[in-house]
Amino acid sequence: MKKFIPGPEHLEYTVILPPGCSSYCDSVGLKSGTERYSIQRRTNSSGREEISLMADGVTTGTRVGMKLDIK
Repeated sequence: MKKFIPGPEHLEYTVILPPGCSSYCDSVGLKSGTERYSIQRRTNSSGREEISLMADGVTTGTRVGMKLDIK
């Protein structure tokens, strides 16, 4: 989880899991309708799972992130 001061207009970060791992994921601190966000997953060219969080309109001082649970 990350606290942004001041609130960014746009944020994006990606987590790359170790080879052979996959996960369940959920947003933390982001509310549908308040901030615009998405979590996307894909398999990269090395066969590793990547999970990306993209968000816009995060309020200053809000703690946001994503929770990953390895399967």
